[in-house]
Amino acid sequence: MKRRYLFKAAIFLAVIGGLYGFIETLHQWEPTRIIWKRWKAKTPYRYEEIDPQYLKTNPADLITIHSPADALKARRALIGSIWGDEELPFGKQPERIDRDIPLGKDSEVKTLGGMFYATMANLAGIDRVHHAVDKEYSSKIFHFRPRRGNNRLVIYHNGYGGTGTFHDRKELIAELVSEGYAVMALNLPSLGENSLHRRYLPRFGWYQLNNRRLLDLVERPMRFWIEPAVGAVNYAKEAYAYDSIDMLGFSSGGWVTMVVSAADARIRRSYPVAATYPMYMRSGDRPSPRSQYYGPMVRAANYLEMFALATFGSKRRQLQIFNRFDRCCYSGVRGKHYEKAVQDTVKAIGDGGFQVMLDETHARHTVSGFAMKAILADMAGP
Repeated sequence: MKRRYLFKAAIFLAVIGGLYGFIETLHQWEPTRIIWKRWKAKTPYRYEEIDPQYLKTNPADLITIHSPADALKARRALIGSIWGDEELPFGKQPERIDRDIPLGKDSEVKTLGGMFYATMANLAGIDRVHHAVDKEYSSKIFHFRPRRGNNRLVIYHNGYGGTGTFHDRKELIAELVSEGYAVMALNLPSLGENSLHRRYLPRFGWYQLNNRRLLDLVERPMRFWIEPAVGAVNYAKEAYAYDSIDMLGFSSGGWVTMVVSAADARIRRSYPVAATYPMYMRSGDRPSPRSQYYGPMVRAANYLEMFALATFGSKRRQLQIFNRFDRCCYSGVRGKHYEKAVQDTVKAIGDGGFQVMLDETHARHTVSGFAMKAILADMAGP
């Protein structure tokens, strides 16, 4: 009797376990997740339609760039809002470079991905590049060098979420390296090895900074977000003869990509993924990081104008990718509302290209395989 009871209990538990596993598999399966997201949405404006409140704004009316001269003026104003001077800090080179940092079990940086980087296909080594934004803050840039390269560089900038470091996207970096691209990977201020230390502020005394208080207490605070990528370009131009420099950014790293590519014409093509919307599309939405609302910068050039500036120059282009069913942010089809207005501006100032692409293959906040395929195809073009 006891054996029969135990046998029935085991069968029952096996059925329950199998049912749970089946349901969990369905939940993780992307087509099921998309159906669930659409069914659960409280409003059609989340994924299906553009809210009429956004349609009240004509994005073309917000763009003051109508000629190459206007574009140059807007770029100078944007640069001035970040650095004070109307010219990029072209001469700034790394304060130090740690070449071929140890990987695998002997890695001096435990968060570096351990054995993943040690066994990455086509990887010759990783250098840690120290870029000093000011005397007390140094941003770390990790330079992934391929064994067999195509002599092209991709700057990858990560955002928040997960560990807040580019190690969360190590498979993305591996894919680029396997294709022959060199990669310089960056994190936001205070994330990864980008520590913000206590410093003496002349008007306020000793203070432990974080990336929120940077905006309030430090002179020219946007340098902390934008300058490291410009420094990566400076270093690449000085030490390597890459045929092209492109930039890819995810989430808030995509926002950095938008600003940097608008300010620095040396970046050929830019790929912000799940990154940011113009201001008029943020009304009533979940708040973005405060840095994205920095008044002096967005008054110098609003985001629509930055999108156009990212295409201004020889053979330049921006491809924005939004996850339509994103669980986090910038979901839906809103990006299509401003696409034509920006494209018309791009035509007026040069021969660049601009496109908004919707990724409908998943319901996550990520850079998907679909997005990477589109980016690699676009990047491979002349």
